[in-house]
Amino acid sequence: MKYFVILMAFCVSSPAVVTPGQNRDLKSARTGQAEQTLDRKPEIEKQDEVAKSIDPKKIKQEVQQAFNEWKEAYTDGDKRKFLLGFANIPDLTIRISGSEWIGFRNYWKAILDTEIPKTTYPFRSVRIIPIDEFAALVTYVRSSPAKDAKGTPLAYRGTLVYAKTYGGWKIIAWHSHAVEEPPATSQSRPN
Repeated sequence: MKYFVILMAFCVSSPAVVTPGQNRDLKSARTGQAEQTLDRKPEIEKQDEVAKSIDPKKIKQEVQQAFNEWKEAYTDGDKRKFLLGFANIPDLTIRISGSEWIGFRNYWKAILDTEIPKTTYPFRSVRIIPIDEFAALVTYVRSSPAKDAKGTPLAYRGTLVYAKTYGGWKIIAWHSHAVEEPPATSQSRPN
């Protein structure tokens, strides 16, 4: 009986017999994400080449111009120019404070009989982030006259996804939601 218990303990604690084909599977399982990243090395190097061949400053300027045209149409309440800022595609996605529209036609129909309210609230903290030569993100904050239940002023934090189309840089996705109004001036952090 004593030998049987020792034998069982040895079998349970000893590693399983591994065939040569299984060795790679075990190694991959152990190294996990690092192994997958190494397997993607040529893909990552190609992305680096593409990134070096594009001019992010030029993309930023082009997207800034498209954003400014859209923003001015929005703040002026010019619906025609405002809609020209969006890509006329069935996958256009717009989510604003609990409302959602998928597709340019659906959004167009939804705002056809409404007016875009003119606003004097500026877009601030605007960041333009080029992704590649065909895509960029724009983030912003815009104050709002709305207040929450406690009377705290609200602002809208928005994200626009721009894509380079045959018609220029167009919005393919827009997400905006209400947040507590951030302070007017940001506090600088000590270094």
